[in-house]
Amino acid sequence: MSRLLMVFVCLLFAGSAFAVADTDPDGIGIWFDLTADTNYVTAGPYAQVMTYLIISNASVPTIAGWECSIEFDMDSYQVLGGWIYNGDALNVLDPPDFAVGLATPLVTEPATLLLSFNLFVLSDVATDFLVGPSPVPSTPDELPLYVDGENLDHLVLLQNATGYGPGGEILPCASINGEWYTAVERTTWGAVRNLW
Repeated sequence: MSRLLMVFVCLLFAGSAFAVADTDPDGIGIWFDLTADTNYVTAGPYAQVMTYLIISNASVPTIAGWECSIEFDMDSYQVLGGWIYNGDALNVLDPPDFAVGLATPLVTEPATLLLSFNLFVLSDVATDFLVGPSPVPSTPDELPLYVDGENLDHLVLLQNATGYGPGGEILPCASINGEWYTAVERTTWGAVRNLW
């Protein structure tokens, strides 16, 4: 009996190792781990913080390209060693703006890494991260997006991991030394109405 209980506990932890905080399909956010579970950290001056741009729960099997912009306090948090793309990528814009094509499509996972960068903390001032649309968006939707690796005409819009404000403004999706933001479940008015 104790062996069976031990196996069950191991399976429970193994299953949760691949969970992501944003459970909705086609989310995007900044995370401080590769499983898209941690979007808040504290760090003192002169610390380094590995930072990841991740799509959570992509709705297609492969990604052939992606576009977005990332906003944060680049004066107090400097990128060390450059921007590290996942895959054989070409960005036609200057970071932190991105319009990226991939020579070989990325296979998606619950947390699909697009980009990593190491931040050098210059002061203990807080910074929030916003992931917005590319400054030269491919659609009029004003949202980040990716290209379906199996159908290059299929552009998939990405939703902010922590949702949007009452006026539709993008909310911060991560923070260093600031507020703790929570991934939200996004829904439509029709889905809410169907509950009644």
